[in-house]
Amino acid sequence: MAQAQIDHDKRDYPRLPKEVPLTITKLEYPFSTEVDQSGFLRDIAKGGIGFTVANAYEPGTRLSLKINLKGWRRYVKSVVSIIDDSAGTVENTPLTVIAEVVWMDPSHDGNGYEIGVKFLDIYEDEYKALKKYLENMVDYLAR
Repeated sequence: MAQAQIDHDKRDYPRLPKEVPLTITKLEYPFSTEVDQSGFLRDIAKGGIGFTVANAYEPGTRLSLKINLKGWRRYVKSVVSIIDDSAGTVENTPLTVIAEVVWMDPSHDGNGYEIGVKFLDIYEDEYKALKKYLENMVDYLAR
């Protein structure tokens, strides 16, 4: 039954449903560090994510995404993982990726847009941690 929750359509990687907030910064010249808008993650895979936002991004647009994915950080194997984090600041650090918009559709409810992106750049340790996190989630959902 839990297998049905994992989206295995024509994508390269299975997508896990996940609803968490994220922030989006459009990467265009002149570069800005200001957040363009916030949105909500719908699903996530090793190669990209689907999310909803109020304003559209055309296919080919490059974005910097900060994804507030709780628990992914525990899989990072680096100096950060041995630091005393009793305050929870490292654990709550968002996953940051550079991505490219692959598709965009108006949302079913007419309030905003559904966007699909593929990952272009992510720190190697963080990508390994994300893969491990997703593998553990797939195993958990398959039980």
